[in-house]
Amino acid sequence: MDLTEIQTAVRTTLDAMNRVYDPKGIKKVFDEVLLVSFRGNALCLDWHQSARSEQEIRASFRQDFKLIRGEVMEGEYLPGDFHFDTEADGSIFDSFIYLGNERYLVFNSIKLSMNEVKNHGDWIAAQPYFVTLAAKLGIVFPE
Repeated sequence: MDLTEIQTAVRTTLDAMNRVYDPKGIKKVFDEVLLVSFRGNALCLDWHQSARSEQEIRASFRQDFKLIRGEVMEGEYLPGDFHFDTEADGSIFDSFIYLGNERYLVFNSIKLSMNEVKNHGDWIAAQPYFVTLAAKLGIVFPE
């Protein structure tokens, strides 16, 4: 799967999630997605869909990454595995899907905390789309 196919899969999934989460189209589950990879200690921002600029994302990445950092650095993840952090708020990243080879799709809601996402829309109906995306990406990027 190349970058264009990943972008299409992510956009399609987010559109579907948002339609069931808030049929009125006012609130989104995630309004920011980043494709990141780590090469040693270096962060590579391979793609992002965000209201924030690449410069803003890079400037605050360490702070935004703080809650899921332990999971990423210490977790034993297989491609397609994912994690949510319910304490995330603002630009602090809410979730990731591990793609393999130190690559991650990172998801965030800048406007809502993860707890607000769970409480202000039909989060239960939106979840299967995320799980389906994770499973699809896990098959595409086996270790």
